[in-house]
Amino acid sequence: MGYAYDRGCRCDVCVEDWNEKHRELRALRAAAIAFRTDIKHGTISTYRNHGSRCDACYQAQSEANRRRPSRARGAR
Repeated sequence: MGYAYDRGCRCDVCVEDWNEKHRELRALRAAAIAFRTDIKHGTISTYRNHGSRCDACYQAQSEANRRRPSRARGAR
């Protein structure tokens, strides 16, 4: 299914397959974070991609959320 998504298919089956694949990859990265010493904390990348929820990473993500245009306009 990943091949069809890569070729541009956005049907529900392909999108769900793609999302599930990336959920699994994020879970693997989050599980490995305890063993890695090369990860820089305090970045939105570490929060999003590696699943770090330390105070520094949490604050970085919070700041990124506040800077989003939809948040600045007050839109929901």
